[in-house]
Amino acid sequence: MFNAFLDNIIRLIRSKQEADNTALYDCLSTPGKAEEIASIMVHNWEMAHQLVTANGGEFIAILQPAAFIGSPKVDHLKFDEAFRKNFMAVYDHIRKILSEKNYPWVVDMTKAFDHDEYIYIDFCHVSPNGNALIVDTL
Repeated sequence: MFNAFLDNIIRLIRSKQEADNTALYDCLSTPGKAEEIASIMVHNWEMAHQLVTANGGEFIAILQPAAFIGSPKVDHLKFDEAFRKNFMAVYDHIRKILSEKNYPWVVDMTKAFDHDEYIYIDFCHVSPNGNALIVDTL
């Protein structure tokens, strides 16, 4: 299992070295990149799940909330539109993979902050009230 994890890391590093680094966000302009990132993330969750459960633990993967997803109150923030589009491309593929796999140990919390209060301090980091909402949900 460790070899599979290491192979994923090596594959990711090589893909970055071979890529044209002229564009900061290139998931939309590089065919297959968003899909590959999503696949690697889900595969890493699968390996972590196997490792933890094989040793008697309980593993829960959480698809992290982000200010781009759902309807959180974010009128106080400014976002880079290219980053948002690339981020959403990856998340869309993660959700597609997860809908096909239907793992009971994956929790989609992307809409956890759909409240009429300020929670985000940037696109993914939250204030203490956001942390409390996650704890209460889990």
